[in-house]
Formats: sequence, C-alpha cells, structure tokens
Amino acid sequence: MNQDAKKMVKVALTLALIASGAALIVSSLNLFTAPRIEANRLAKEKSGLEAIFAKAEIGESSNIDKGSLKKYWPVVLEDGESARIYSASGKNGYGAVSILIGVYSDFTLGRMEILENTETYGPTLQKGYVAPYQYADNAEDRAIALEDVSCGATYGAKLIKGMVLEAVAHYKEAQ
Repeated sequence: MNQDAKKMVKVALTLALIASGAALIVSSLNLFTAPRIEANRLAKEKSGLEAIFAKAEIGESSNIDKGSLKKYWPVVLEDGESARIYSASGKNGYGAVSILIGVYSDFTLGRMEILENTETYGPTLQKGYVAPYQYADNAEDRAIALEDVSCGATYGAKLIKGMVLEAVAHYKEAQ
C-alpha cells in the first residue's frame, strides 16, 4: 500500500470511530432522558386535565387517533353532568399545537389548555385568540371567541378552531 492509501484508511477509521462514539453518546443520553421527558409530558397533561374541569372525576383515557384527535377522557362533573376532555394535535407551515379541549354533554365548549405551541407567532396566538377563549365567562362567549379569528396568528387560530370543532363533532357522533 502506498502512503496516500494508508493516510486515507487512517482518516476513514478515525472518522468512523468519532461517528460511532457520537452515536453511542447520543443513544445513551436518549436512554436516560426519554423516561424523564415522558414523565414531564404526562405531568403537564395531568395538570391540564385538572385545569379544564376543576373538581371533576376524570376517567381513563380512550384512544381515538382520528384526524387531529388523539384520545379523550370521560368526565363526571360535580353536579353529575357528563363531559369529555379531548387531546388533539395539529401542525401547519408555521409550527405545531397540542391542546386539551373540554366539551360539555350539551356540546358547549369548556376550557382549553395548550400543551405545546411551537407556532411562529405563538405568543400572538396565545394573547389574541386563546386568552379571549379561555377567559370567556360562559360557553356562549367561548363560541363567539372561537368564531373571532383575527389575532394576527390566523393560521394557528384556524388550526385550533378546527381541532375544537372536530372534538365537538366526535362527541356528537358518540351520542
């Protein structure tokens, strides 16, 4: 073997060792951090469930995986009324949103909790669309806020609106 060939083999072996070492480090980190990331996600989800219908009995989740809907939880409210909480995720060209949506048995809207908002205009979406929805005093005002998509983060608001309407439609189908 000539000197150039030996040099190329040496460089190739060095690069292969570096790449395999980096892959080992990344997979090891994932092995240790994945359970913690999942535990944090579940804690955030639990906190969101409790915030939507305070003082309610939340049942076990059922998987849906239909459109943007992922699963739902049956809820029994303090007054004995039933409701559901839906988990939905969607994305568009500006990012992704994962939310929990409360729906009463008469198909009016409850609270909504955002689990993840990576939309480019996420803060504008929160301030101009989600906050008016969240802090509406009743279901009628929430429905009006749902129609009023003029926050400057319109694509994200339309994404959320679509997920909310999909959740209500799914609940109606089940009745």
